[in-house]
Amino acid sequence: MWIPRWLWERYRELRLKIGLNNSFSFKQAKEIFSYNRNEMIYKTLNELERLNIINVERSKNDKRVKRYKIVLELKDIPYADITIPTNKQQEPHGFLSSTGSAAIFGTTSAKPSAAFHRMYSKEGKQQITIAKKPAAKTIEEYLVENIKSYKSAESILAIVKKEKIDFRKVIRNLNSFQRRYLGALLEILNKKELVEELYNLTKNDNRKFSIFPKQIKKVPEKYKKIAKKWRINLNIDVVNIDEL
Repeated sequence: MWIPRWLWERYRELRLKIGLNNSFSFKQAKEIFSYNRNEMIYKTLNELERLNIINVERSKNDKRVKRYKIVLELKDIPYADITIPTNKQQEPHGFLSSTGSAAIFGTTSAKPSAAFHRMYSKEGKQQITIAKKPAAKTIEEYLVENIKSYKSAESILAIVKKEKIDFRKVIRNLNSFQRRYLGALLEILNKKELVEELYNLTKNDNRKFSIFPKQIKKVPEKYKKIAKKWRINLNIDVVNIDEL
């Protein structure tokens, strides 16, 4: 999957001004890309959708009306999913080298965002490859993927509500932050037994974290008690459980 510089720069502009997992319209994108014609804006959004960087939702009342949502945080993609084309061979430590490129697969001292900054020369000739992950084979793997990427509450709760899930397999594959996010969402669903188990597993972890940047949204009033219990800035939309 290739991301040329023009697309990366427009993604970055959208990400900074719209935020992650926040719904926006074509009109809002047009205000951000005021220097582009409509055709270029449509091309940008279509390319980002094709690469699974944004999701597109159609209005229930009018299928022609679209809402967009950025669902992939590029700077936080694990090194295992980044290939950097380069003419310079990297040192073998921490890298899997091949002719003309270095595929990062292990832990390195550099940050993912730094890798992106190195990608583009002033002429904009270099590009970055994002390797697509293998599709989840089970519903448990699919749920884990959604939780690990801190997808919206609606998408995670819809899976939990509609599918029969072995939560022990799911919990085994989550870190403390992810278990706390799942616990908070399950509490919204009132799944008391699972909530208690997750709380006992994570109650000694007092590190605070946010699901979304504070400046984008606030914790809804009805979720403040849950957010405090799980030590999360639970900056999410209020979920209509009955519509999931």
